[in-house]
Amino acid sequence: MHPHLYGRRQVMRFRFMMRRCGRHADLLVVPTESVAREIVELGIAGYDRIRVVPWGVRELPEPPLGTVLGPLPDDVPVLLCVATLERRKNVAALIRAFQTASHSVPHHLVVAGGVGSEAEDVFAAVRSNGAAHRIHLVGHAGEAVLAALYRRADVVVCPSLYEGFGLTLLEAMASGCPVLATDIPAHREVGGGAVRFVRPDDEGDLADGLVELVADARARAELRDKGLARSRLFTWLETRQHFDALFAGSEPRSACAQAR
Repeated sequence: MHPHLYGRRQVMRFRFMMRRCGRHADLLVVPTESVAREIVELGIAGYDRIRVVPWGVRELPEPPLGTVLGPLPDDVPVLLCVATLERRKNVAALIRAFQTASHSVPHHLVVAGGVGSEAEDVFAAVRSNGAAHRIHLVGHAGEAVLAALYRRADVVVCPSLYEGFGLTLLEAMASGCPVLATDIPAHREVGGGAVRFVRPDDEGDLADGLVELVADARARAELRDKGLARSRLFTWLETRQHFDALFAGSEPRSACAQAR
């Protein structure tokens, strides 16, 4: 969908894989209806061979008391982004937007995620950032640290340019975090009315969204309650039941469709 975000070899490999799947698979099982539409639009397969089976959300453990969060000071408020450092995740744009927002909010920005193929874009955005002392790239976070970060964050930011599902968005909602996310089809489908959306190609809109949501405690509380309720629609037990019904020959409706 966005070949400009990847290297030539990656694009060629994935195009080959998708064409092969389209020719040989009995069924293509995808996590959102938005991906199903894209497969049809790209000519890979028709709707008759596509089934939507949404993913679930894991329950993170309670973080141990005194969980160490690296260089993050104990007394500062936190904005959190959980994303691999690659162009599709749009982390560099978030870092630039945070510089603008940092003049109006006291928060530090924490980015938890492994190093992807285009991490240099992110590192360069940090090096040139006037608020670099308030940006923390903590790398891949284990479950205990991730749970502690979710519980500490005032807002979780999901700035991706493209997702097939949006598992981080769902995980944040299930952890009771208000979410600010880019308005892309998968985010809209999974998050519904429980997420505050901003334009994916507008760093100014992202910065404004951060400032507005941080300043509005009532909106954050409302998003928190809606997110918890919405996340309960997505469980791995439900995912398994969809597969059971699929192999039994019945046609389950997706959780995304049920939630509308």
